[in-house]
Amino acid sequence: MTVQKSSGGCALGVVAILVLIPILYIVSGQFMGRVNNQALTLTTPAGGSHVIDALARMIERDVENGFCPSAYIWPGHIRFDTCGFQEGEQQIWQRLVMQLSDHLTREGATSDRYPDLVTAYQNISRPNSWSLLFSSNNTASLLKKSAAHLDEYNAKLKDGKVGYFPRIDNLASLIADLTNVLGGESKQLTEQAASTGFYSLKDRYAYFHALGTLEAACVVLQAARVDFGTVLKAQSAEAIYDQATGKVCEKLGKNPSFVLNARDMSHLLTLSGSAAGAVNDLSSLQTALAAGSRNGH
Repeated sequence: MTVQKSSGGCALGVVAILVLIPILYIVSGQFMGRVNNQALTLTTPAGGSHVIDALARMIERDVENGFCPSAYIWPGHIRFDTCGFQEGEQQIWQRLVMQLSDHLTREGATSDRYPDLVTAYQNISRPNSWSLLFSSNNTASLLKKSAAHLDEYNAKLKDGKVGYFPRIDNLASLIADLTNVLGGESKQLTEQAASTGFYSLKDRYAYFHALGTLEAACVVLQAARVDFGTVLKAQSAEAIYDQATGKVCEKLGKNPSFVLNARDMSHLLTLSGSAAGAVNDLSSLQTALAAGSRNGH
């Protein structure tokens, strides 16, 4: 009897631990968690695109750590910070892969879209879904495949089998897309701050959603700085480009333990102001790019 009681007690202890650990993870993370916005190490092949490489590495980083927006059976799914951050990044991924498919890799409007990027575009743009039985068709699996397609394109680009066109019009189109997304984030943060009180999990989601958008936009701008370096230098736009990039990137690493919306200290309004400042600098960059385009650069 003693042995049976001991075995039963051990079994209950194991069950309690297995239940308690996810609960502690969720509860502590909900209020004091940190998102994964560690710096990326790009592996761009010589002759390849840094922008394409950056997109692939961002996707890999989040899939390897668990893609919260589609992982319904993963404890992180109800982490407002993690889900918000990754969905914010996802907004930029979708815009970027559209720019790649429609503009950056096409010589003109009549040229064909390349299959690797068409597949990546379809996978990244598909609404988030999950599947326990058919895991090869869930969002995380499709994102992982998209990263592989992007790497395949970069390998072909290195070998001169496909094209990549870092022209001023393509850069202007990319900057316009990023500006629109960040402008929307700034507006949503302001509206959220006005509609909620001192603390709300919705506030936490909104804050980290905007932070994820800023983080992904920062990575894209830094990568594009390399791809479009010749264009920027030709029209003396390097300084204004770097200023705009710095403004987009300035809040990275700012992960407050508690996202507060107090009258005199609102994390939401602070980040909204930063996003608005980034939008202003990006708009000035667009003006400079448009002037350069008219001048024939």
